[in-house]
This record gives sequence, structure tokens and C-alpha cells, in this order.
Amino acid sequence: MKKNRVRFIPYDEIGKVAKSVLEKYELSENIPVDIERLLEHKLKINIIPHPLLLKSNRINSYTSSDFKDIYVDEYLIDRLEFQYRFTLAHEYGHMVLHKYFYTNEYKNGFKSINEYKGILSSISRDEYDRLEYQANCFAGHLLVPTSHLKNLFKSKLKRYIYSITKEIGKFNREDVVDYITSIISKELESEFKVHYKAIKVRIDKEKLADMIIS
Repeated sequence: MKKNRVRFIPYDEIGKVAKSVLEKYELSENIPVDIERLLEHKLKINIIPHPLLLKSNRINSYTSSDFKDIYVDEYLIDRLEFQYRFTLAHEYGHMVLHKYFYTNEYKNGFKSINEYKGILSSISRDEYDRLEYQANCFAGHLLVPTSHLKNLFKSKLKRYIYSITKEIGKFNREDVVDYITSIISKELESEFKVHYKAIKVRIDKEKLADMIIS
């Protein structure tokens, strides 16, 4: 049986890693988390716009093998702020969580986008999915810190207590909970500057819906 080269990292463990980053670089107090400042000024990582990266290569971003540069589709940077921020955090997640993978498996690195894509094509779909899932989890934890999320969720939830109590008997509980958490996620977009779907995942993972009604 072929060895799985991508380690399993529990969601909560990824959260601890992200929290340690926020604390180390003094980013825990305020939101939205300034991911550009973290990368460019504190970590000295270059963010490089790449014209037509998605159209030409079917990827939004990638990180150089020496971990000094993050290439991001230019359109993403110019037009899609929330996705751009999440993409930066995602790539940084690869650096933090998967450096062992790239340095162990590909000691000579890669010198072009085609070589990078060759690395991805050399691993199994399960391994690739694990890499991407873990980087997404890290980005979610980094940009939507748990303490801020819990406080803002509680504050927003107060507005809906009456309607929840009124409607819970008419509809399936899961449907009501999903509806309310989706609304709150959308309201929190401007706070975290992250797409509401990423915020919804964090709400679900932190089991904040348990506050709604038992």
C-alpha cells in the first residue's frame, strides 16, 4: 500500500496553530485581520499579481518553493477583496502546515508554474484534497478568530430570538437554524472581510448554532 504523504491534522489542532500565529504577531485584538501586513511586513513574503493565472492555469494562486513569494490571480486582487484575503491566508496555511510535505517530497523545489502543477498531479486526489482542506481550515481560523466570532454571533443572535421562537414550531428546526446562521454569516462579512460561506463554516464548526435553541 502506498504511503499517504499528507498528514492528518485535526480541525482543532489547526485552530491552535492559527491562534498562535495571531498571538505571536499581535493580530488577536482587532478584525479584520490584516493578512497583507502580516505577510508583506512581518514575514517579508512578496505578494505578486499574476495576470490571467486562473484563466491560463486553472488555479487562483500558488506559493514559490522557497516560500518567499505568493502569486495571486490579478483579477482576484483587483476585484474580489474577500476571496483575495482568504486566498492569501490559504497559501500561508500551506506554508505553516505543509512545509514538511514540499521540502521532503520535492527537495529541488520547482522553478515554474508548470513544475508546480506537476507536483500536484503527482499526488493522489485524496492527498490533494487533504492539503486544500487543511489550508482552508487554517485560513478560516486565521481570518475569523474564534473569540471575535463568538462575541459577534451572540450579539447578532439577540435580534432574531423572537422570530426564532415564533417560527420554530412551524418549520423543521434544522431549517430554521441553517437560515438564521446563514443570515448572521452574511451580516458578519463586513466585520471579517471574508465571504459569508467561510464564516458559516466557522459557525458550524464551532457549534455556535447550539446557542439558538436546544
